[in-house]
Amino acid sequence: PLNMYKEVEKYLRAGLSDPDWTHLALDCQSAFRETEKIWSLPIGYYDAIFASGYLDMDSFISVNATTGRKSLDLYHINRIINDLDRATTGGGYYNTSVPDNPYGTCVDQYSPRIIANLRKAVHWYLIPE
Repeated sequence: PLNMYKEVEKYLRAGLSDPDWTHLALDCQSAFRETEKIWSLPIGYYDAIFASGYLDMDSFISVNATTGRKSLDLYHINRIINDLDRATTGGGYYNTSVPDNPYGTCVDQYSPRIIANLRKAVHWYLIPE
């Protein structure tokens, strides 16, 4: 089974509470709006990311009522990582339909530390007990 090491929560908190989210929301809106044109992304995903509660720790961690064991929502965290990656200048590793985002330099500037912390959270979570 996977374990919610203290490092998982540490890096998740660091990624979700990073002050660069404010810059991404305010300064980089056009980069995210541009990536909404990619066929694989839902329309309005910028609004979803910055909606109230979407980036709360509680929406990434759940607790099993029977065992009390915490688990990390890997789908949710990987979606955030991939969405940030897609909004970069290069369009991200997984984006093959639109290789260049002309507005991505803003996201390039503010997303690396957020992505790194979220990836570290996933890394620690995937270490077996």
